[in-house]
Amino acid sequence: MKKRARVLVCSLWYILLVFGFSGCSYKLIVHIKPSDAVLFLDSKPIQIDEPLTVPWPGAEHHLRAELKGYHTLEQHIKLSLFQLNEYSLVLEPELYRVTINIDEGESELYLGDLFLGKTPIAVDLPYGVNIIRMHRDGYIDELCRLQVEGSTSYLFHHHREGTPFEQLGIFPTGKQPKQVIFSPDEQYVTIPLLDDVGFNVFDIPTLTMLKKEEIPRTGRKLGFAEGLFITDDQVSSKETRFFISQMTTGTIFEYAYPAFTFKRSFPTGGNWSKFMAWESRSRLLAISNWLSDTVSIINIDNGQVLKLLATDPVPRGLVFTHDGRYLIVTTYDGGSLLLFNTETWSQEKRLKVPHANLRHVVISPDDKSLYVSDMGLNAVYQVALESFSIIHTYTVDHNPNTIDLSPDGSILIVSCRGPNNPQSYLFRSPRSGIISVIDVQQQKELWSFSAGNQPTGLDISPGGSFLALTNFMDNSLELFWIGDFLKNTAKGTSLH
Repeated sequence: MKKRARVLVCSLWYILLVFGFSGCSYKLIVHIKPSDAVLFLDSKPIQIDEPLTVPWPGAEHHLRAELKGYHTLEQHIKLSLFQLNEYSLVLEPELYRVTINIDEGESELYLGDLFLGKTPIAVDLPYGVNIIRMHRDGYIDELCRLQVEGSTSYLFHHHREGTPFEQLGIFPTGKQPKQVIFSPDEQYVTIPLLDDVGFNVFDIPTLTMLKKEEIPRTGRKLGFAEGLFITDDQVSSKETRFFISQMTTGTIFEYAYPAFTFKRSFPTGGNWSKFMAWESRSRLLAISNWLSDTVSIINIDNGQVLKLLATDPVPRGLVFTHDGRYLIVTTYDGGSLLLFNTETWSQEKRLKVPHANLRHVVISPDDKSLYVSDMGLNAVYQVALESFSIIHTYTVDHNPNTIDLSPDGSILIVSCRGPNNPQSYLFRSPRSGIISVIDVQQQKELWSFSAGNQPTGLDISPGGSFLALTNFMDNSLELFWIGDFLKNTAKGTSLH
């Protein structure tokens, strides 16, 4: 009887071992930094959002964590039954040799509170974003944002007055960079070249000038003035295209995006054609013709000129209202702001500013306000669209040209070329130009800082992450990270 009982007990333990403990499992959770690292358990990728159930048998397991720019981390772990097993992994970033210099003088560099040395300097920095602080006696400390993904070199400018932004670098361009335009996805910057054979293409993620695109069929003529990206929502592919104007031939050239391969060209119907604007609802392209005192309205599908609008002398800036009802035109020699009805193409309103040379115009997101730069009177005007009258004037530095609004319409950034050379405006200016940063809601200038010689091109990226400007006489591009600045000003917090 006792023997049978022992056999029964042993049998029950055997059943428990086979069927009971085989159903047992381990609870495992892994805390990992950076949080976007990929984690493997016994060579299989796992998610770490919540505790993981690890099946029996096998109490020892192999953990591996991987992430681009970081050293792979491997660890053998032993798990305990009936409790939560927690492990923490911290990946160490790879280090890269980075050379940092500034274009004039000498500044001290700091990474946080760590003194790195004086410029020029070569230093090992970790993969990822590094915020470097420049310090020099008599100068405001300034921040530089280094996206380190390999060994590279950076060139910065230490502004005596500082900037509210984080510098990304200064980069060489072709001859006389006239304008700068961000692609809709913020991946590229294009730079039309006035004294060169085409345009530059700059890659934002790698901060690399990819190429200078030589435009065909121009007979080596120069004069590439303005560019425009168009995303056509009314075609099935919703393709994005890039257009660039050439003054000397009165031609528009179209390129595929993102390959930047040439597709076609078509005439503008005007003389010395410059600025372009796009109206998405009617799918029409407008371009101002500097010497023929007209604006061409062009069918984007076939490149045909549908209408030539007569303007006051020397039309320059253009913008459509967001609802597509109106086209606004600035005239340089005419010193006037014109409003055309896009149904009839008749001129409905005219604002004349005595002694002015109106250059560029942008419109607020709500279509209520226009902002217009005046190179003649060194001013930027806020114009109420409904009354078509000036409601506020901002006095800025000499020759304000290109202007742009932040995506929410709260910040206006103005590129001021600086005073003309006494011999000719075609020569280098006697001093650097100025960039003005204006809060249009508070109607006050927040900051102004120096740029290079004759800053002309200026653009805020569509998502509000970047600011790009070109220095016409220095053949250079300056790039800034402004995302944090715009977020902070929207919250009403300090600039730095």
